[in-house]
Amino acid sequence: MQILLSFLFASLLMLSFVPQGITAQGRDGSPDIKRIMSKGKITVALVNKDRYPFFMTTKGGQLTGFDIDLARDIASRLGVKVEFNRNAKTFDEVIDIVAKKEADLGISNLTVTLKRAKQVHFTRPYLAVKNYLLVNRKGLGSQRGLSVGEMANRRGINILAEEGSSYVDFSSRIFPLAKIVPHKDSERAMRAVLKNEAFALYESEDFIKTLFKNAPELYLYLDYLVVDGVKDTIAIAVHWENLHLLSWLDLYLKTVWPDATIDDILKKYPN
Repeated sequence: MQILLSFLFASLLMLSFVPQGITAQGRDGSPDIKRIMSKGKITVALVNKDRYPFFMTTKGGQLTGFDIDLARDIASRLGVKVEFNRNAKTFDEVIDIVAKKEADLGISNLTVTLKRAKQVHFTRPYLAVKNYLLVNRKGLGSQRGLSVGEMANRRGINILAEEGSSYVDFSSRIFPLAKIVPHKDSERAMRAVLKNEAFALYESEDFIKTLFKNAPELYLYLDYLVVDGVKDTIAIAVHWENLHLLSWLDLYLKTVWPDATIDDILKKYPN
C-alpha cells in the first residue's frame, strides 16, 4: 500500500508540471481550427472577376457557383459563417492573399503548380480539367496534319494566356518557341484570335465548352485543339502553417464532397 501511494503521489506531482496550454489544446483542438472557430467565420479568397461556373454574381448581387457552394459547405461543417475576400485581381494574387494570412483558404478555380506550392499548401484536387488552344480555322491552313506542338511551338506566333494564371507558365513550358502574351480579358482575347491577330488562346475546358454552347456559330470560324501532357488539377490553397486544417480538408474532400466533372458542373449551374 505504501508503494502504491508513493507512486500515485509521484504521478500527480508530474502532472502538476505539465504546461496548461498542452492539456487545453488537447481538449479544444488544434490552434489553426480553433482560431477559425473562435472567429466564428472562415475567410475565403476569390478572384474579383466572375468565372463561370465556379463563382458568379447574380443580378441581386449574390455569389453562386461550384466554388461558392464548396466554401459554404466547408463553413457549415465547421460550424462557422463564410466571408469572401475578393481583393485578388488574378489567380496568383489569391495565392498571395492566403500566404499573407489575409484569408484562411483560397477557393477560386486554383490550378496546382509547383511555383504556387512554394507559398502555400494545396489540398487533394477536387477537379481536373483539360486544356485547349482556341485557334482560327483559316489560320490553321495547311497545318492541319501537324501535331499541336508542331503547330504552336514555332517562332513568330503569339499565344494568349490569362495574366496571373497558371496558363502563362503552362504555355511557356509547352511552347517555348512561341511568344506568350498575357491578357486581362478572355472575351477580348478570343476576338483577337477570331481576327487572326493572335495564333491561339490558351484556355480551359469550361471556357471552351461554354463558349461554343452559347455561340455555336463560332464553329464556322474557330476550332480548339487539346493540349496533351498537362495535368491541370484544381484544389484549395491553405496557409503552410495550418497543417491540421489541411488534413481536415483532405478528409472532407475524400469522404464528403462529391466527385465532379466539368460537364456535371455546367449542367448544375446553367448560365
